Formats: sequence, structure tokens, C-alpha cells
Amino acid sequence: MDIDTEMVPVIRELWRLGFTTTACCQDVGEATAGVRAQRDTPLGYGGDGFIAYHRGYALVKMPTTDAQRLATLLADTEAFGDRIRRPWSVGSWRMNVPLEPEGPSAEARLHFPRTQIPELVAALRWLSASVVSAGSYGSGMERTSGAGIQAYYAESAEQLARVYESISFESVHEALLDLLPDAPARVLDVGAGTGRDAAALAGRGFSVDAVEPVAELRRLAARLHSDAGVTWREGALPDLHSVQGPYDVVLLSAVWMHLSPEDRPIAMQRLAGLLVPGGTLLITLRRGEPPVDRRMFDIPPEEVAGHGAEVGLTLLRIVDEGADRLGREAVRWNSVALRKEQG
Repeated sequence: MDIDTEMVPVIRELWRLGFTTTACCQDVGEATAGVRAQRDTPLGYGGDGFIAYHRGYALVKMPTTDAQRLATLLADTEAFGDRIRRPWSVGSWRMNVPLEPEGPSAEARLHFPRTQIPELVAALRWLSASVVSAGSYGSGMERTSGAGIQAYYAESAEQLARVYESISFESVHEALLDLLPDAPARVLDVGAGTGRDAAALAGRGFSVDAVEPVAELRRLAARLHSDAGVTWREGALPDLHSVQGPYDVVLLSAVWMHLSPEDRPIAMQRLAGLLVPGGTLLITLRRGEPPVDRRMFDIPPEEVAGHGAEVGLTLLRIVDEGADRLGREAVRWNSVALRKEQG
């Protein structure tokens, strides 16, 4: 059996964040059972109860101060908040700090379910990207300024990434997945945000261009999904000057409701022009009372379908997604799928 290969990316990301580690194990119970089986006499600490208690749990040993700092960082993430804050619940973490004659040990042992390793790697990568992004503005890098919708997303980029990246592309767009063509095909993600959807589409074998007007989100997306093979571009509706079609699919996830009434017909004409004949336009709409901290409109899906019909797009389906996946009671979602007519 290979020991600790699953922990390599965890340790690498911890080091990248400046943490010190002194030991690790991807499954303490399994490893202890393996060591005990190779010895003539049982280990003093490796009894059946110890093995059963720790089976399926990974271990990272690190300075206590680092362990506390890591727990604080992870507690603010969507994926690990409850796992850190709620002890003795399913999937929760354990921190063991041995008592020594002079007081608590300077070294702590963090135990967490082995099944969480991929999620932990993703969370650490996000934290690493956030730290780099937060420290980059003093070195002449572009930053979004001014009032309005883009300023909101610029100021909230790190918090939004924590939320967006906690939900999978497949979960968000489950009702539209059957409309995707076979790969390879060209896909345009408009208003790509932190890059979750663009990276997932690239992972399915598509050639993906991702357009995002907010510099902070665009940089964060490129760091979070650096290996995805996505082309990240600056641009915004209604013009989208930075891209050239044709595309087989154009996706707007939680974007259309930011467009003013006068911009919507112009944007729809531009999107239709970017599609190949037979290409598909997928739009998700946040419904409900718009928030007061940024420009947003409650746009019915029938209006979207009407704008599409005016530029030669045929309605394929309207989906009532129902409850918000982030648990916001006042928010619900619709999806609209349109297809460009052939010839």
C-alpha cells in the first residue's frame, strides 16, 4: 500500500501558505494496523480500539500556533466552517494537544476524515490565491474602482469565491447538462466570476473562453484554476469586444439580471451573433427582491425568451430551479435555454 501519497498536495499547499508541518498520514488507523501486523508484539498505542477510532482519519502534525491559525482560516470557509466549529459531529475535525509537565505541547495533531482531503486541497488553494491577491495591489496591478456593480464584486471577491467554489457546476446547472454538445466544442462563459463553471467545462473537454469584467475576480479565477486550460479575458456585456465567435455554447450564470432594460436587447443581439447555427445560449436568473447593495433586476424568463426570439433564437426550455442552493429564503432561480436557428 502507498502511504501518504494522498497527503502530498495537502502538505504542499500548507507550505505555500507558510505553515510548518512535522508529520502526516492519510489514514492513521489503517497505517497503525499495517505496522502492527508487521511486528511480533502489538504496539502499545495500537490496540484494536485505537485502530477503530482512527481508521478513516488523516493526520497533520504541526506547531500548535500553526494548527490554531489553520483552524481559524478554515472556519471561515463554506466547506469547512461547520466541520471546524461543531465538535463531535459527523465529519468534524479533532485537534489533539498533548499535556506535558510544563504545560500544553508546542505541537498539535489535527485529525480529519480522509474523504475530505480533496476538498481540503481545494480550500487551501483558494486561501493561497486569496492571500496572493490581497497582497498584490501595492505593486501596480490593476484594481477595479468606482461605484456600481463591478465595484461590489471587486470588494467582495474573496468572500464570493468562498461561496461560489463551494457548489459544483453540476449541481448548479443540473437541469441544463443534457443540452451541452459533445466535446470538443467551443464554449464562452460570460461573467465567469471565480471560474468555477469555466474550469468544469474545460474539464469536460471543451475549449473555453471565460470573460469577466472585474479584475479581482479574473485574477482570482486564474489562480484558483491555473491548470484548467481556460483562456481568461476582460470584457462585459452588452458589447463583449474581447471575444470572437462562433461558439457552440454561450453560458451566462447569474449575469443577465444585472443588465439594464436598455442594454438587454443589445446584449441578446451580440450573444446571438457569437453562436454557431444550432448553437445554444444558457442563462440562469436570480429571482426575488433585488439586493440593495448592487444593481440587479428581477427579470422573468419569458422576457429573456422574448428578446431571444427577436434575434432568431428559439426557446428550448424554461426551468424553475426552486430553492436557492445557498439557503437564502428570499432567492429562487430560473434557467432559460435558447437555440440559434440553423441556416
